[in-house]
Amino acid sequence: KMTVQEYTLFQKWQEVHRKYPTVETTTLYGTEKLLENPTQKQQIESVRKNIWIPESPEDYDKLEPVLEYTDDTTKRFNGKAVRTQQLSENWNTLRTFLSTMKNNSNIGRQLFFNVNDNRSGKHLGVICISGDFMDLTPRDSAIGWDRHSKTFGGMINHTAIGSSIVPTQPLGYSFTGGKLLAYLCLSDDVQKIWQEKYGDKLVGVTTTSLYGKAKANTLSQYDGLKYWKRMGFTMGSVTYEPQLKTKNLIKQWLKKNHTKKYFEWYEATRANGQP
Repeated sequence: KMTVQEYTLFQKWQEVHRKYPTVETTTLYGTEKLLENPTQKQQIESVRKNIWIPESPEDYDKLEPVLEYTDDTTKRFNGKAVRTQQLSENWNTLRTFLSTMKNNSNIGRQLFFNVNDNRSGKHLGVICISGDFMDLTPRDSAIGWDRHSKTFGGMINHTAIGSSIVPTQPLGYSFTGGKLLAYLCLSDDVQKIWQEKYGDKLVGVTTTSLYGKAKANTLSQYDGLKYWKRMGFTMGSVTYEPQLKTKNLIKQWLKKNHTKKYFEWYEATRANGQP
């Protein structure tokens, strides 16, 4: 039987092997595994070499963190034009290898940011600001809104959730870099881009822990932050997500035995083209 932490790590192991398949190659020194796609190795190495590594404990005091919005068509950074695709690839590479949680893309509002040091251009972490959960009991109780004003009144569009707030290492562990990124989620830059893209003023940001009550009595990167307040536990629960192989078997069974439902859930789209 796996704990929540063990199963989360197991899913990450599967994700990495699925996204970065390898082949066994024979060399003068024996056999070794290499990535099937050489460009993936180049991308990983490029990102790895550009992670901020301090030469002395005082180097953190020299950092000038900046948010790099990955959805811009082009972004000038330190005098160089960087295309969106490369920014997104950097974000996904960092997110996949930095966080224990699987790198899944959500449906709906999402803003992706690379966090870099403006002086050196080195990576400090990644952030994703997503549309907030519809129901979070502690949040709803603290705000005091009812479901009608939250949904039909559009108030939920003025809050967001930090779905990924992940620092690089050793910035995160040795220099509390997670706290830096948590504060950046509340920055004017994030609020401005949210309003420009979605037309709503962003007035609040929430986030949830990775392990919930399984890690309830340990320290959090949000502890001690002035603008972040611990609200309590959600009322719902999440079941373990089955492995991809198991999910595919379930979909095959559903398609054979409940064809209409399969079409509605997996193939049909709305008039606007969304699932």
